[in-house]
Amino acid sequence: MKNKSTKNKYKIILLFILFFVPTFTILNSYLYPLVFHHSTQIVEDETKHPSTKVTALMLHSVCDIEGSVTIISEKKLENLLQYIVDNDLNTVSQKELLDYVYAGIDLPENPVVLTFDDGYYNNYTTVFPLLKKYHQKAIFFPIGISNGKDVYRNTDIEIYKHYGNKEIAEMMASGLIDFGSHTYDLHRVKKLEPNCDKVRISVLKLDNETEEEYKKAMQEDFKKFKDEFNNFADYDFVAFSYPLGEHDNLSEELVWQAGFKISFTVNEGYNYVKKGVPESLLCLNRINISEMSNFEEIFKK
Repeated sequence: MKNKSTKNKYKIILLFILFFVPTFTILNSYLYPLVFHHSTQIVEDETKHPSTKVTALMLHSVCDIEGSVTIISEKKLENLLQYIVDNDLNTVSQKELLDYVYAGIDLPENPVVLTFDDGYYNNYTTVFPLLKKYHQKAIFFPIGISNGKDVYRNTDIEIYKHYGNKEIAEMMASGLIDFGSHTYDLHRVKKLEPNCDKVRISVLKLDNETEEEYKKAMQEDFKKFKDEFNNFADYDFVAFSYPLGEHDNLSEELVWQAGFKISFTVNEGYNYVKKGVPESLLCLNRINISEMSNFEEIFKK
């Protein structure tokens, strides 16, 4: 009886060796590559396209006028620049962003992009001296048709004065300030054109406008902007700020085709720019800086 029981045990062990082990080996040979490939792919993606958190700030006019979320005082700006210095934050240029994505050159730690929209003259008289004082970089986005003007387009209506080519040349020569496009004439103000049915306040297609008409209008505007600044023919305008932050798939495509490799919206948030991924420089979020902004809250997130 004992011998029979022992023989049965051996048969069970033999069956296990002959059937279960090969079956497990075969299954494992199929399953393991799938699991391994998946985990390796994740590691490969992280290795090939590492990302860096980039905080972009949006500013406009700097003067002592209260009551606007887009205007800050000189003191507030100086506090911001001092905060950047004291907390080891590093403002970066458009070239540094491009080098990171296209050439794999690392950005400095805690990168910050300072952007100033609209081309106000106080960006030259107030912002520029402070940037020099604190050795900080920024990107300025003038509106082409307002270049050097203090009246609204095709009118005698007074507006805030805007810097012109002379000031741009000086600021550009400092090495601290890059210049991008806020369009030539796609940032109009409806209330200043009461008799006009179709006012382009942004780069979006107008109602009842065909796609062909729209594309032509955009392409003409991009060309006019570059023509306006033909004194700087050797300068590569690669950054674009969407007026009012409005954009869609078609406008994004046209902006890219015009040669703009970096673009900014007004959407609040942070950015994760990736090496080898050009799209990660498009439609970047920005955090608006107002007189009420809390820098601790912005930079400690």
